[in-house]
Amino acid sequence: MGRNSIPPEKLLRAQRLMAFYTIGSERLLVEQIDYNLLFRSFVGFSMDDPIWHHSTPGLTRMPCCIARANAPPLSSATSDIC
Repeated sequence: MGRNSIPPEKLLRAQRLMAFYTIGSERLLVEQIDYNLLFRSFVGFSMDDPIWHHSTPGLTRMPCCIARANAPPLSSATSDIC
């Protein structure tokens, strides 16, 4: 059994917090969400909800990054159109 996945809307809200407050890593982001009640409520957690493990957001984004890496370069796609 692995970890539960993160709902996309919670992940997006957490990434917004990371950008707005210039939080440098996902480990610090998870610590801040666990500590700060404002962050916790913005992401969508109640006071009693457990916070995800710090490595889970990176694993949730990984399939998207792999799909982008396997995509053809943009320049070759636009040259076929013209």
